[in-house]
Amino acid sequence: MLVIFVFLFLDVVTVSMILPWMPSLLETYESEKEWFYILSKKYIQYLGFFLGLQEGSTWDRVFIGGLLSSLSSLVQFVSSPVAGALSDYFGRKSVLVVLQVCGDIYTYI
Repeated sequence: MLVIFVFLFLDVVTVSMILPWMPSLLETYESEKEWFYILSKKYIQYLGFFLGLQEGSTWDRVFIGGLLSSLSSLVQFVSSPVAGALSDYFGRKSVLVVLQVCGDIYTYI
């Protein structure tokens, strides 16, 4: 039971480590005219207009921050069954090593 608690605690900590830097990241995305940020902001402003929210308020940045922070959970939800099926077929250790190396390469890029 302790192992499960520690694993879940570390999972929550790793997902929430980025939260203190989220406002400065969003400012950077906005100032550098990132295509994903601009596209997301455009559609979120349409949503705000549809819901009758004030234009010019900061709710759109908060909404984008929420989307970015919940993206990790969505990716984990989608990829966990795939990784489980691969580990059933190839073995747990080899799949974990390959996934870790792929994650390291992706992080480096």
